[in-house]
Amino acid sequence: MKEWKGAYSISDTIRLATAEDAATVRDILFRAYEPIRKLELKWPAANATAELAASNIQRNECYVLEQDGEIAATLTYSLEGEVRDVTALPFIKWFAVDPLLQARELGS
Repeated sequence: MKEWKGAYSISDTIRLATAEDAATVRDILFRAYEPIRKLELKWPAANATAELAASNIQRNECYVLEQDGEIAATLTYSLEGEVRDVTALPFIKWFAVDPLLQARELGS
């Protein structure tokens, strides 16, 4: 069996995001997707507002990774949108790691 050497610790928590997490999720998305905005790409995650982040949390399965009680990363399993009309396969969107924590393999 391969030894896992991920960046997670026993104290880390992966959980569904709540409405109270919307501002933090939006902040992480906004900072992590800065390079996308600089390219002037119109990705919703790159330009998410607090309202859009709250709607995403309410309408999809938005997960957060907490380290030491602080949200470090987020991703969404989409339950809606055009992709749902085409396939029932899982669709992951809005994945972001806090830029201050990138290079710690949180997204690997």
